[in-house]
Amino acid sequence: LCDSGETKKCKPGQNCYAFRSPTRYGKYLVDAGVDLASVANNHSGDFGDACRRETESTLDKLGIAWSGRMGTVASVEKNGLKIAMIGFHTGEAVNSVNDHATARALVKKAASSHDIVIVSFHGGAEGSIATRVPVGEEEFYGENRGDLRTFTHAVVDAGADLVIGHGPHVLRGAEI
Repeated sequence: LCDSGETKKCKPGQNCYAFRSPTRYGKYLVDAGVDLASVANNHSGDFGDACRRETESTLDKLGIAWSGRMGTVASVEKNGLKIAMIGFHTGEAVNSVNDHATARALVKKAASSHDIVIVSFHGGAEGSIATRVPVGEEEFYGENRGDLRTFTHAVVDAGADLVIGHGPHVLRGAEI
């Protein structure tokens, strides 16, 4: 959600996937009843740090709690319950799906002061070859996209009540 920034992802003559939406579209999130948002994904930096900050500021103005940037935890109170959501992805600017020790610490701290803790992560390889969550780390375009089984078990053991994974552009399994 930003109206500024330039992408350095796109080179002339190439397919390019660089995304942003105008800040005015934020009202649609409010209208849909969105209370929490993760800004931890592989497109959150497509238009630079200024756009990332504008997204965070826009969500703040809309009253939507967000998580994604390193160390952030979104928090809301609904129906007498205090709910935390922590967004993870790979990369240096966000809560990292590859830093299990820090992920456990964030979840444990959130669980100590919230009734419900949700972990949202963007990870894993992509496309039709990635319909299963493998044992071990996944790579995509040379990027370590996480050992998602180990990560999810680590955050559940630390106190997460729900873990929602997204990213591979295909449906994957669920574990209950």
